[in-house]
Amino acid sequence: MTDFRHGKDTELWLAAADVSGYFNALDLSADVDTADTTVFKANWKTALTGAAGAKLEGKGYYDPAFVTLPDLLTLEPGTVLTSGPAGLATVGDGARLMSALTTVYAESSPVGGAVGFSWSVFCDGEVGFGVVLHPLVAVTGDANGTTHTGPVGGTTTGAIAHLHVTSVSAGDDITVTLEDSANGSDWLAISGGAFANLAVAGSERLVISGTIRRYTRAVWNVTGTDVSIVFGVALART
Repeated sequence: MTDFRHGKDTELWLAAADVSGYFNALDLSADVDTADTTVFKANWKTALTGAAGAKLEGKGYYDPAFVTLPDLLTLEPGTVLTSGPAGLATVGDGARLMSALTTVYAESSPVGGAVGFSWSVFCDGEVGFGVVLHPLVAVTGDANGTTHTGPVGGTTTGAIAHLHVTSVSAGDDITVTLEDSANGSDWLAISGGAFANLAVAGSERLVISGTIRRYTRAVWNVTGTDVSIVFGVALART
């Protein structure tokens, strides 16, 4: 049975901000380099497989009240970017995890329309095709996140994980750790799956090696009073 999704729910988390509300189009593409090895008298071309690469292109509307938008879109290499082609609102929603390098940012001012911008990103390194483990919502205390069920037997080739913290109330901090389980009840911290403690908005990308068991979840610990911290987590098995 098909499970088509509508593009209106697309989300984009960029570093320590949710910039979904400024975009109206996102296009992710990937390709693989090839080296031609076709020889004389061959009826069909042959080639050697090279390196894979990807890029993300987006368009949206310029808002002068959001003065940091051009800065967000021209960040340094390694910017943590997570996109959801049909939204990132629920654990298990599809997520695309990228280490972003902006290559083009341009603004346009048509006489008969809204001021807009376009943006192109080179994906520096592997793009992770994974899932949301925690949507971008506020938490007020320690908790274990909702369990996500992965492939039977788990995987052995590592993972990429992203953390985006968009808001931290004054005097508070948060530590997020990834856990896995073979049966959904006996949980252990994933080796290399602990994000740095954050007391301000920020983001981090983890590249994890080794086995990731079938069931995964995010676990968070917070300190402070009147805690309100907004964060999102995504995990892609590689």
